[in-house]
Parts: sequence; C-alpha cells; structure tokens
Amino acid sequence: MAIASSLGVGHLQVPMAAPLSLGLGGNAVTVSTVALGTDAIARCRGRRSRCSSRRSGRTLKAVVSARAEAGKAPLTFAMVYPFSCHNYELRYWLAAAGVDPDHDVRLVVLPPPLLVDRHA
Repeated sequence: MAIASSLGVGHLQVPMAAPLSLGLGGNAVTVSTVALGTDAIARCRGRRSRCSSRRSGRTLKAVVSARAEAGKAPLTFAMVYPFSCHNYELRYWLAAAGVDPDHDVRLVVLPPPLLVDRHA
C-alpha cells in the first residue's frame, strides 16, 4: 500500500514510507451464510477440523457455479484497499479454487469505516 500511495495509484498521491511491516497472517475471508446456503455450509463443515482453505474453496466454487447457472448475481467480496495484501490474497485463493476473480465474482473496495453501513 505504501508503494501505491507514493505513486498515486488508485487515489491521490501521498508521500509515504513503511520502514517496517509486521504481520502474523491473520487474514480471513468471511461469507454470509445467506449467500452460501445451508447445503454449502454443511459440505464445508468437518467433525474433527475446521474448514481448510482447499475445502472451503471447493465449496465456494460450487456455490459460484450454481449461482451463475441459476442466473443469480455473482457474490460480492470487499477489500479495504485495491493494492492491499487482502486483495492479492483473496484473488490467489479464488483462483486456486477455480473461481476467476475478474469474471465469476464481484470485487469491491470498502474502507473499514463504511463496513457497518454496507452490511447486508
């Protein structure tokens, strides 16, 4: 994000430096149970372990395909900034599951202060 901000990519150009960035990889993708449906939730749940990224990806692929076949609108996923690790990690996970992030789903930018207003 610091590089994109310094270059003015995606919004106003703002000089920025990030001398140190720490993270523990605690990002998560959350999907409304209404969007997934009870069948998909049941497929993803395991008795002994939580849903793995591979298993949840397969489940999401099935839901995305079923929605497309039924003529429903694609699922919408939001990220906090278009050049953040959230965007790249979400795109990587979707693509690994066989979901084209540019065609099969809708990706939008939603800054954290607006999340509550946009929850539906």
